[in-house]
Formats: sequence, structure tokens, C-alpha cells
Amino acid sequence: MTEHFVLITDTFLGNPDNYEGVEPDELIGGAEINLYQTAQLLMDMGHDVTVIQQDTGNEIEQYDGIDIEYLSVPDLPGRAKQVAFNLTWQRNVPDDAIIHAHSMDYTIPLFGRVDSVNQQGLTWDVPEGSGLTTRIKRHYVKRALKSGAFVRASDNSFLTYTQSEHTSARNQVFPVPNGVDTDRFAPADYPPESLGIDPRSSLILFPRTLRIARGAHLFVDALATLRDNGYDILGLFLGAEDIEDAEVVRDRIDQYNLYDSVKFLGHIPHDQMHKYYNAADIVTIPTYHSEGSSIACIEAMACGKPFVVTDVGGLKELVYQSETDGGIKVKPTAPALSDALETLVANPETRQILGKRARKRALKYYTNERWEEQMRTYFNTVVEKRG
Repeated sequence: MTEHFVLITDTFLGNPDNYEGVEPDELIGGAEINLYQTAQLLMDMGHDVTVIQQDTGNEIEQYDGIDIEYLSVPDLPGRAKQVAFNLTWQRNVPDDAIIHAHSMDYTIPLFGRVDSVNQQGLTWDVPEGSGLTTRIKRHYVKRALKSGAFVRASDNSFLTYTQSEHTSARNQVFPVPNGVDTDRFAPADYPPESLGIDPRSSLILFPRTLRIARGAHLFVDALATLRDNGYDILGLFLGAEDIEDAEVVRDRIDQYNLYDSVKFLGHIPHDQMHKYYNAADIVTIPTYHSEGSSIACIEAMACGKPFVVTDVGGLKELVYQSETDGGIKVKPTAPALSDALETLVANPETRQILGKRARKRALKYYTNERWEEQMRTYFNTVVEKRG
């Protein structure tokens, strides 16, 4: 039976006002790639799909067969704009549609309108966050689960939280880790020069949006330590730039006089990303807070790259055992990150061994085929409940 799925997000396609370097027909990062994959899967299952997002001035109404509807909301401060968007979509969605919110943030205030939620890890683990913010976000979760919504979680941390705090709702949570195209993201030869990158002894790739939450500041601190220790390294920042956070990161680079050791590549279309993973010697995902099972990390693993992650969110599951699983897992601090990166910079043979293990792990656990199989089961459950 064909259902009409409506996928809710503030930004799916194009140029949000708080980022620079993204074209109107491009996906910003991992969250948007995951939403695209979800929409394609639902269409392959025979369902109709519409994505609803905030109006960013984009005129593209269809992307790869996915219908997009833009909703205008007032330019209000802070969370008020989010609430205004939610009230607007809740008034505009047909009663017979199945609602899949791409974040718990889109469920408020009328939680009962949502059938399914995508949860990328725990989003309230901000070290400097206020207790009020944490309580508000946990309240969203409580209300959404109480309304009966199912939750696709990208790692086990949200299920563990639900089992502890909302035991009666534990069967509503389905952990499904992200998957990637392991044919496109595979080991290949892409010389740095072919991508406009000057070769160095070690190229270290940070393939994330330029945000503090993603650990960009930790990476800068680690690069400064490696440079001061005499290593010929180049840190590659690849991703769209959050306007406010980018200023903080660039100020930090100025303080260290580090511009000879960094290069900003900007946003790269997703179908070109495999080239940059393969050109790099090492990849790092030094997330500071609010992480699921990082698509960028899995793509690097599939390309056979040794990597360093922090033990935040779903990254803990991508690397259960340091080195054995193809990467090194550390605490989200600059000294721990620089020590791990130095281990790989100083030992090319270790890099080769870990890269092969990373590829093997990606093929075993994080393929698109495995993700699709589990997500089909999940959405069939959502449809059955709605019926």
C-alpha cells in the first residue's frame, strides 16, 4: 500500500543563512545526506515522499525525484524560530500523511502529529551547556515517546538512555547505524596535486562542517602541537563553514600563526568526497559533542584510511577497540587528539595496517545494503502502527 511520507527538517537542500559556501542544489553534510538516503529508500518501497524545510530562498522544488516544499517563518531569535517553523508545518501537513521528523527538535509543540523521529545520538551532551537546555531537550524526548512515536537511532546511546529513563517506550527505539556506498568510497589513487593540494609528509583531513561541536577547535590545537614538534603536516578543512564558529576557528589559527599548516577546501559536492579521503594520509573526526554514527567517519573507513575519533556519541561504536577496529579513539581534548595523530604521522606502517582494518570493518557493518535492510524493517513497522 502506498503511503505519503512527509519528512520534516529545517534545511535539506541549499543555502541556509548560517553557513557559507553551499550552492542551492547541494546537500550540506551528513544529516542531509542521511535524509536524502531515507527519502530515496521510501520511494523505492513504493511510497510518495515530500520534504518540508524552512524557506531559504531556494527555488528548486524537486531533487532526484524528491518533492520539496518550503515554508516561510518569521526571523525570530533563538528557539522561537524553531517553534514557529514547527507550528507552520503542523498546520500544513495533510492529516493522512505519515510524519518523519529528522530531529526531535521538529516534534514540538504538538508531539502527537509525529509518527517517526530520526535521532542522531544524544544532542544534549554539551559540556558547557546549561541545565535548562538539557532539561528542555529531554522533555522533547519524553513527550515524543509518550505520544507513541517510533525512533530510528543512529547508535545505541539513545536506546540505552530510553531503557534507563523511559522503560515502557524501549520497544519504540530502533538503533540503525549509518551506511555508505562502499563501491564509491573505496581505496583509490588520487594524488593531492590533482585536487589542488600541495603535498606534505602527512595530510590530515577534517571532513566536517566547520563547527565547534564537530571539534574544529581541537583539531587546530592538535595541528599546532604537531607543527611545534617538527612534523611537516597540512591540516585540510573540508566542509561548509558555520559563520560564527568559523570566525572562532580562524582566530585560533591566527593565534598559533598556523596558516602555513592549514588549507580550507570549503564545501565539496558529496559525489567528489571520495577523492579527498583517498588523497589524505589520515582522517580525524574529533567531535566535541552531539554526534551519531558519523557518515564522514564511515566514508573514510570505507576508503581504507586510518583515523582518529573522540569517544563521543556513536563514534564509540565505530571504534570499540583502538587500532583493532582501524582507528584510534581518544577523549575529546586537544592533547589526546595530538598524541593519537602523532602516532599515525610518525608511523606510516601503522597507517597502512589500520587503513586495511578500517576498510574491512566498513564492509562488514556499514554498507548501504545493510542500512537499507534495517530501515525497510523500521519503516514497515511505522506503517503497520499507523494502519
